Amino acid sequence: MKKLNTMELLQYSKMALSDISDEFQVGIWSVCLQTNSIIEFSDALEKIYEEPKRIFEEDIHIWRDFIHDKDYEEVIKSQKDLKKGKMVKNKYRIKVRSGKVKCVYVSLLPHLNKDSDLIRIDGIIVDITNSEKAIIKTEKKLADIKYAIDQTNNIMITDKYGVMTYVNDFVCQSSKYSREELLGKTPKMLKSGVHSKEFYKNLWDTINSGNIWKGEICNRTKDGSLYWTKGTIVPFIDDDGKPYQFVSIRNDVTEQKKLEHEILLNRQQIEYIAYHDYLTDLTNRRYFEENVEKKIAKSEAKSKMAVIVLDLDRFKYVNDTLGHCTGDQLLKQIGDRLRNILTEGVSVSRIGGDEFGIIVNNEVILSDLPSFLKQLLRMFEEPFLVDDLELFFTTSMGVSIYPTCGNDVKTLLKNANIALYRVKDEGRNNYQFFDPTLDVDNYKKFSIANDLRKAIKNDEFSIHYQPKVNIQNNQIIGAEALIRWNHPVWGNVPPIEFITIAEETWFINELGHWVFESVCQQLKLWEKERVPQIPIAINFSPIQFLQQNLVENLITVINKYDIDPQLIEVEVTETALLNNEQQVHSIIEEMRELGIKVALDDFGTGYSSLVYLKKFKIDALKVDQYFLKNITIEKNSQQILDAVVKLAHSLNMTVVVEGVETNEQLELIYQYKDLIVQGYLFSKPIPAIELVDLLRNGQCFPKEVKGSESIREKRRFFRVPFKTPIEGEMTVLQIGSKPLQLGFTKILIENIGAGGLCYSSHINLPVRKYLLLKVKFKVLGTDLALKAKISWSQSIEGFYQYGIEFIMTEREKADLIYLLNQLQISLKRNPTPPESNTISISKNAYLKRLLKGN
Repeated sequence: MKKLNTMELLQYSKMALSDISDEFQVGIWSVCLQTNSIIEFSDALEKIYEEPKRIFEEDIHIWRDFIHDKDYEEVIKSQKDLKKGKMVKNKYRIKVRSGKVKCVYVSLLPHLNKDSDLIRIDGIIVDITNSEKAIIKTEKKLADIKYAIDQTNNIMITDKYGVMTYVNDFVCQSSKYSREELLGKTPKMLKSGVHSKEFYKNLWDTINSGNIWKGEICNRTKDGSLYWTKGTIVPFIDDDGKPYQFVSIRNDVTEQKKLEHEILLNRQQIEYIAYHDYLTDLTNRRYFEENVEKKIAKSEAKSKMAVIVLDLDRFKYVNDTLGHCTGDQLLKQIGDRLRNILTEGVSVSRIGGDEFGIIVNNEVILSDLPSFLKQLLRMFEEPFLVDDLELFFTTSMGVSIYPTCGNDVKTLLKNANIALYRVKDEGRNNYQFFDPTLDVDNYKKFSIANDLRKAIKNDEFSIHYQPKVNIQNNQIIGAEALIRWNHPVWGNVPPIEFITIAEETWFINELGHWVFESVCQQLKLWEKERVPQIPIAINFSPIQFLQQNLVENLITVINKYDIDPQLIEVEVTETALLNNEQQVHSIIEEMRELGIKVALDDFGTGYSSLVYLKKFKIDALKVDQYFLKNITIEKNSQQILDAVVKLAHSLNMTVVVEGVETNEQLELIYQYKDLIVQGYLFSKPIPAIELVDLLRNGQCFPKEVKGSESIREKRRFFRVPFKTPIEGEMTVLQIGSKPLQLGFTKILIENIGAGGLCYSSHINLPVRKYLLLKVKFKVLGTDLALKAKISWSQSIEGFYQYGIEFIMTEREKADLIYLLNQLQISLKRNPTPPESNTISISKNAYLKRLLKGN
């Protein structure tokens, strides 16, 4: 084979290098040291050095000037091997005139003469700047990854036999062995004995077959303690497809395993905490609801279960008067007593503040559930002893039965609470089963009680003001603030329907605070708008006087709005004075010291005592409208009013007469001097914006009393009036899109026509299109059941009269018209229609009986 000389080799190399990727620039050169001249100089050299060929021709050693300062010594030192005839290869940096730094690879081939003198050098230089940067960047990434892994993981590398060839610091820290103690050994030295032989066999079979193994391993440290790691073992495969080494990347999860172990050991304790009430040690609401659902899921269609909600009567009284500590002690004792009823098929849970839930699926007890409920009532007959106090308590219970009262825990609880509310409405200390035929009245009461707490948040309450007028000059000397509730379903709910509920649930404290702050805010607004200022009277419930920090709260609000306390008058009832006399007396004294006036409301309707008028420094007496109602026809009513006015004036008290509604009443009142009146004759309660107009005028005059607007003229169909009303029944079928299943409520039908009828009731319903009613009644032996909507309503003497429009088919209307024609003929012969449910007592007496629940 022919041996190539140097020039031929260079030419061959040049041809070969020309095929290299354009990414690299390759320069070829040759110099003669005897003549100091260039023999070969490729164009690429000019591009690499960014200099023309001539500067190299002028000085063949000028290339040294381009070597980077940091690489210079090492490059020049390596050049000495050329004189020995050795090829020199270097990778170093050069710095060109533009300031750019390039990385080059240089290969030098020396030529010696027979005297071993260096006479020529052939060279190849390759610009590897771009590839070098990529390599450096990649190496940096790999180094960063290795660093990150080393800082967070246990890294171990073994050969194919399992001998450790590399371990990082974390392996040493976890195992407590030094690196020297581990290298050259197998991981068997770390075996803990926790895992079986099958475990290790599966591990090795997996990685020896070239697959990745993932899992947790428990190892033993040098001092004998155990530690856990979790991660992956990756086999590296050679060209023959066989593993030649294994890399283990693992996390130390010892602390996590300890926690899991503790959780495992204490699972029962954790579940106990999750499902039990910390105070009474009974199961909690979460357990109760899940237990009901489980029993429903397991029960057969015919099996029964009772869900009982037991509520303590007036428990909030204890918290607000004796403190929460006493309340907690009482709840503990109640829990202990209820625990005594636990038996197979009976469970008790505390499901709310003072509410307990009882589940009964014991067939024997269910067969005589009333006896069981009476046993629960008897448990509260004995007093509870708390801090040397004997506390007597009663309880009310609502019961719903699965499946007749619901098929899920939510419905069963809701219906049990509806039944519970009926017990409280009827006097407490009893039990009541849920009745699917719950009437409209009780449904409305339940709805109001349920929605009451949301009303403040939903901005449903407002304040109206009724002026107080001096009858001598018609000057407005004050006004009473009266709360109004615009319920989203029931419309304007009168205070008489929700104040009692608010007092029973002690929500009255929050509601009363809202009223007080709203009035103070309004007074401040009037001050800014330069509206004439008058004192505003605010009603306070007896329960509000049981608050420990009532006066402090009032002061906070007064200061917040910077209100003159003399612009506020607090109205209290005689009941408030009778209950907790000492505390109420103290609070009234503090109020009067602040400048707040105090009025005694509804005087004469309670247990009036002249002693209280003397003991409690009252600024004003408000005579109840009861005495004014019949003052024009009952002489004794006028004499009582005369006595009260004289008594009050002798005690330097202002007298306010409520309920002035007729000119006749006003004429009789004119005989008294310095008397203040309040009533619809002067003004009904009105919004603040309407009161402003009266205040700017300064006076309020009595109005002419007009009769009720005749609605009859607006009717499209004739009406048949009943001299004696007919008893009927009414229910609400639907509220909006929500269907209801309620029982019927008694009503009195006063007239009927082809398009609708007029009835009276003790229930206040709104005139709303979304209320769908159904009325039932009997006329001339024919039972009628018609759907209808309310067209109008009006209040008459505390009761409500409605006009409703029927919703019916043309056939139903034709049948009704035929019946009405027969009715008219019958009424001409007899004003009392035969085979019709006419009442035997007066209309008012009947409605009053309904109001009392009889």
